[in-house]
Amino acid sequence: MDRRTLGFTLLEMLVTLMLLAVLTAAAAPSFSGLLQSNLAAAHADALMTSLTLARSEAIKRNLRVTLCKSADGASCTTEGDWAQGWLVFVDRDSDGVLDPDEGVLRMQAVLSGKFTLTNRNARNWYAYRPDGSAASSGGLVTGTFRVCPPDGNVARARRVVTNITGRPQVWAGIGTLSCP
Repeated sequence: MDRRTLGFTLLEMLVTLMLLAVLTAAAAPSFSGLLQSNLAAAHADALMTSLTLARSEAIKRNLRVTLCKSADGASCTTEGDWAQGWLVFVDRDSDGVLDPDEGVLRMQAVLSGKFTLTNRNARNWYAYRPDGSAASSGGLVTGTFRVCPPDGNVARARRVVTNITGRPQVWAGIGTLSCP
């Protein structure tokens, strides 16, 4: 019988599997860093999408639209950081708190991967006025949200920065800021 038609020997298969296992073990650490960087970018994009929605709805409706931290997806909270999730809602009385008569436009669930998401100026809520400009619970109208991976590596972190007109942008890295 011709040897080429028999396939692989057991020894050839074991050597191939061992080489594959060694290569996978060597490559795994670099993939975890890539995963953390991609998750940070995805979380920053989710926040930027919510900020953009809030700004456009505030202009369109000629009403204030607010983002607030939310642990349960149904009410605003002053505890924890923004990674626990947030709500985007029409804030008719401009108090930064979701009332029963105010409609929720978007609910963001908790961020995956134990990331932190903080903003020193917008500790509890961040809002857009009818002209598209921003306001926050810290009083400042510009702000930087920091999206930090669990290991605190600032090279993998992202910033979501809003300028004086309220326009959000995502930046890689967090510059001179530190991760908690």
